Formats: sequence, C-alpha cells, structure tokens
Amino acid sequence: MDEQSSGSNKLNWKWIGITLLLYLVFYPSPMLLAHYLLAPKAAEIFIGTWLFAGIIIIGAVTGYLSEGVTLWEPAIAAGGFIALFIIVGIITSAILGGGPKGLTFFQSVVQLIAIIVIFFVFSLFGAWIGERAQKLWRPKSSQRN
Repeated sequence: MDEQSSGSNKLNWKWIGITLLLYLVFYPSPMLLAHYLLAPKAAEIFIGTWLFAGIIIIGAVTGYLSEGVTLWEPAIAAGGFIALFIIVGIITSAILGGGPKGLTFFQSVVQLIAIIVIFFVFSLFGAWIGERAQKLWRPKSSQRN
C-alpha cells in the first residue's frame, strides 16, 4: 500500500508543464495552418474536428510518453491552458472594446466554466487512452513503478 501511495498519488509537475507547453504549441498550430492553407470549407471542417480531437490527442500523447501513470497531469494542464486562453481573451477584448453582447456576467462565467470542464474531461480521457497504449505497446522493461 505504501508503494502505491508514494508514487501514483502525487502530481508530477514536470509533466503538467510539458503538457501545457504541448497545448500551447500543438493545439492552435494545426488550426492556424488549416485556416491559411486549406480551402475555406475544408479548413472549417478540420478546425471543428481539431477543437475536440486535439485535446484528446495531445492528452494521449502525454499519457503515452510519460513514465508511469500520468492521468491528472494532462487534464490539469488542459484546464490551465484554456483558463490562460480565456484570460488573454478577456484582456484583449477589454483593450479592444469587444466582448460577448447580450450575455449577463453569470451566463458568461457559466460558459467559461463549462469550457474548462470540457477541456479537463477530454484531456483526462486522452491521457487514459495514452496510458492504455503505453501499457499495450511499450516493453515492460522501459516502465518504472
């Protein structure tokens, strides 16, 4: 019991940071490339798909590449990424004078919280897929307990 609690219940902050970096680089990049390189309809379809699939894929890559069990780290990083993205959006819209029209403050906050939860859950699912893949495809000798 001590072995389990010492290794598997602690958050690995290194992997939270790595995953946050992966989200910062690899989540918006394909959408920007699609916007500029694909036909408008194809770009729209790709971006719509990547909005959800990208969260899962990046979480899965992190779960697969990390040593040991890394489930919560990608989810926390995804929540942090979207929170950072929302904060930058709020600051930008305050500077530029934009923002959602016709929404109350409460409605806006509820929507923002829902987005953070969606990112968290999708990334958690992706990390679980990555951990399953790691267990199936990596040789036993490369895993550490």
